[in-house]
Amino acid sequence: MKPHVFFFFIFALEISYYFAQKKDTTRLLEPDLVYYNKGCQLIDSTDYKEAIKLFHKALKINSQFTQAINKIAYCKYKLGDGEGAEKELQKSLELDPDNLTTIKYYGFILFEDKKFRQAKACLDSARKLSTLDHELDFLLGCINLSEKNLKTALANFNSAIEIKNNYADAFLKRGFTYFEMKNYKNCLADLGRYQSLNPNDTLNTLLFSTKGNANYNLQNFAASISDYSQLLKINPKNDTAYLNRGAAKIETGDFSGAIDDETNATKIRSNSYAAFNLRGVAKASLKSYAAAIEDFDKAIKLKFDFHPAYVNRASVRYAMKDKKKACDDLYKADQLGSNTAFKIIEQYCKD
Repeated sequence: MKPHVFFFFIFALEISYYFAQKKDTTRLLEPDLVYYNKGCQLIDSTDYKEAIKLFHKALKINSQFTQAINKIAYCKYKLGDGEGAEKELQKSLELDPDNLTTIKYYGFILFEDKKFRQAKACLDSARKLSTLDHELDFLLGCINLSEKNLKTALANFNSAIEIKNNYADAFLKRGFTYFEMKNYKNCLADLGRYQSLNPNDTLNTLLFSTKGNANYNLQNFAASISDYSQLLKINPKNDTAYLNRGAAKIETGDFSGAIDDETNATKIRSNSYAAFNLRGVAKASLKSYAAAIEDFDKAIKLKFDFHPAYVNRASVRYAMKDKKKACDDLYKADQLGSNTAFKIIEQYCKD
């Protein structure tokens, strides 16, 4: 059974600092730049509210300081105020319509607000201003990934990494792209590269779920168990992590551990037909046939057209010498579209 995969997108936009070079490097910075630099330092320490205050002080000195407006927009975005961020960027574009950094940020905010067409149009206009920009390639890749334009997304992320070979977020998103393309080896290579570049990102649920699912699909079951365990450290109420870890434990022969995991999954989500089915498989593997039948019955009651449960129940019934009921289950599974059932019917139910 393949694990369930949930994707949602969280993008961290890299910030570049642009300052005009001065011939006299020993000269003190202007007061607006002093406030700006201090604000950027607060961004690095994630103190976004205090950073906004310093950027506003810079703007009182220099009302045309678009970089400071852009940073306010970024801080508002990080604080969950997407609408406020969008308004700040609109102000910045009014002051400097051709500012590449502002256009990129604006496209990003539009994307986060699910205004995909506007976001793409904005980033396409930025592309006209610069054909060599790793952030721009990254953002375009994110849009194409969300729209399942996987080959284009891959090309975008490749370009971003070619320009900046330690671009952590591009490796992360390219890893997700490879997963969608079912290229699990490259997926794991890129996610590993991301972790080496960003070792402090230990709470990224999408990262560990994708790694777990990729390892599972490559039959690296021990590694997938480790990934799902990390997910459960982050969120002990993650029923999908219990479900998938239990499936991996079945593959390693840890049937008791699988029963525990699937039981936890059903406690969190009582209508998890997949968890009841997998717990039935684990119980059957321990020859607890009656208990396994009960679990398959529950799975079928929750989802009557879930053909794997019929096939599994048939297997147990056959082991219990109840060939008629076993074949009845197999015929039902076949009607529901099971490819496995037909092959078994041909072998065991045609006499």
